[in-house]
Amino acid sequence: MSNRRSFLKGLSYSFAGLPLGSHLARLQSIDWADWADISTLYPRNASGLINFNCGSAGVQPTIVLDSVAAHQKALSAFAPYEVYAHHQDIIDHSKLRLAQLINVNVENIALVRNTTEAINDVLFGILWNKDDEVVISTVDYPSVWNSLKTLKKRYGIVIRTVLLDLNEDSEQDIVNGYRAKINKRTRLIIAAHVTHREGQIMPVAKISTLANAHNIDVLIDGAHAVGHFAIDVQKIGCQYYATSLHKWLSAPLGCGLLYVQKDKIASLYPPTSYAANQQDLIDKFTWIGTFAFEKWMTLDTVLDFQDSIGLTAKSIRLRAMSTRFREGLAEIPEIIFAGNQKDYGGITAFRIEGQNNSKVFSQLMDDYGFHLKKVGIQKVLYNRASFNLHLTDMQVDDLIAAIIEVV
Repeated sequence: MSNRRSFLKGLSYSFAGLPLGSHLARLQSIDWADWADISTLYPRNASGLINFNCGSAGVQPTIVLDSVAAHQKALSAFAPYEVYAHHQDIIDHSKLRLAQLINVNVENIALVRNTTEAINDVLFGILWNKDDEVVISTVDYPSVWNSLKTLKKRYGIVIRTVLLDLNEDSEQDIVNGYRAKINKRTRLIIAAHVTHREGQIMPVAKISTLANAHNIDVLIDGAHAVGHFAIDVQKIGCQYYATSLHKWLSAPLGCGLLYVQKDKIASLYPPTSYAANQQDLIDKFTWIGTFAFEKWMTLDTVLDFQDSIGLTAKSIRLRAMSTRFREGLAEIPEIIFAGNQKDYGGITAFRIEGQNNSKVFSQLMDDYGFHLKKVGIQKVLYNRASFNLHLTDMQVDDLIAAIIEVV
């Protein structure tokens, strides 16, 4: 039996005849103080286009792509469910590392496919009553709004909207905006940890403190936070935290994480096919049928890669690229940035005053080969640039030069 088990596990540790350990060994030869050197660990687009939209879907280093391929090959070489089952100890180890990454107990986190799924597990898992109120702001993600509108139609919940202008609002203004919308019927507050348009880091701990003082649960949309900077969910004080691992952690596309406070697990009835005896267990969120097993089997490699760099150093680097970009355009009067220019990381949204910013987006892509993302902020179009470790300072400077030419 032990030989059989070793054989099954061994199926996942080679890709194209090359042991995966050889790929891992390459990390030891990298100069982690040289960010240009680190950028070579990521694949390049054959056409030469430069991706400044890693915020929508993250970029994976080659070592992660190779790991996914190795596991996928192993799954196809034998019975996939059996190969996956024999890697459960590796996946459990990855979960423990992820729990440590956000400072929670491993019994309170579930692997899911993305932030939206994690949020919907909570929203559609709550047993709502008519006239229960949910507080959400105008800077939250559209998919979250869509789910709330469905719940409003289905159960008669009330959506209370916090109107925010992150170009003007102070941190205290933001918290006061939530305070003004809560009352005795408020059951849940939803808040983004990092806004998807402006890239602004929100005062989620202060929002949670406000909510907890009124016995209101908080759901944090952390899609752009984990792997971007240090997260301490215990200090935030929320009851639910949802995130995608495929954005800033650079995990394979289709990896997410859900945290549920221990005393809240049993009261959720997520739209998954779990057995009745799992009602009190976090594992009920993972009964989603067949999925891409190789993604979760790769998470240990993902975390090895990040640990080799160090989250603190990475976080400083991401903000530094964003700062380099902002400072490079700071003297151009036509350039207007979104957000408060203080609480940001590796995301910056900008527009050029007096220009059609949809045309600016196309011009940067077609004439210069830079791919950004168009985002609407208060019905005004901005272009969003996301900075990750696949980029170099030279590429950031080239984007700055292109924008100045467009102006």
